Amino acid sequence: MSTHNVTCLTEKTRFFYGYWVLASSLIILFISNAAGFYSFGVYFKPVSQEFGWSREVTSIAFLMFSLVQAAASPFIGSLTDRYGPKRILILGAIIMSFGLFLTSLTNGLSLFYAGYTINGLGEAF
Repeated sequence: MSTHNVTCLTEKTRFFYGYWVLASSLIILFISNAAGFYSFGVYFKPVSQEFGWSREVTSIAFLMFSLVQAAASPFIGSLTDRYGPKRILILGAIIMSFGLFLTSLTNGLSLFYAGYTINGLGEAF
């Protein structure tokens, strides 16, 4: 067996690093989308009933979430190009955690809106 064949065998048996990146990206996107985007419909009715808010008033929080996310995304993209995805993802996770913490303290409409606005910013990262 020549040296070339041994090299080819070891290259084929190594685990491709890109699969780790793909798996971690999948987990991060699953958690952030589940926490920020898709879970809103699950507790929409209980939140509006708990605080006595109408459906329209409660829906404004999701509108603010979406608008902030859409407005911040181009800027976040340029920050990612400049500083790299690792730093930006860490910052986004911190912002999203703060927004979720703030949302958990909701006792009025303004705090609910602020929490969801910060969640939208963290989701954009």
